[in-house]
Amino acid sequence: SAIAGGEAMSKPAVRILERVAFDLTIPGRPVAKGRPRLSKGHAYTPERTRDAEDALRWAMREKCPSPLAGPLEVCLYFRFAIPKNVRGIKRLQMRATYRTGKPDLDNLCKLVLDAANGILWADDGQVVKLTAYKTYQDEVATYIVVRAAE
Repeated sequence: SAIAGGEAMSKPAVRILERVAFDLTIPGRPVAKGRPRLSKGHAYTPERTRDAEDALRWAMREKCPSPLAGPLEVCLYFRFAIPKNVRGIKRLQMRATYRTGKPDLDNLCKLVLDAANGILWADDGQVVKLTAYKTYQDEVATYIVVRAAE
């Protein structure tokens, strides 16, 4: 079975056979993984990073009751708001265009991959293909798609 634990052909297993194992939209501005901070000789994770990872984990657990097994493909879409000062035709043209600048794409991906460990997959080493985009959209969100790798 494609699901951890070798369960019989349940609905999640059937979905894996169709290649889309999991998809989830998390509303709100995407958050990048912050660098660990040092204080009094101890390293700690910044609060904003911790809060974002907790929100992702909660949403992932609701949608995916057990970790997926085997090699996986992950596609991440980080959707940011179109700046408020952009109006009219220019605003329409900005939809789905790439966002450059901060936050860095690799740090956005790192937060999602780390949050998904033990929930969507046993370890992020199972991710053999990663595709990610930063775009402007009307809907501000992080959209995650996980498929069985081919």
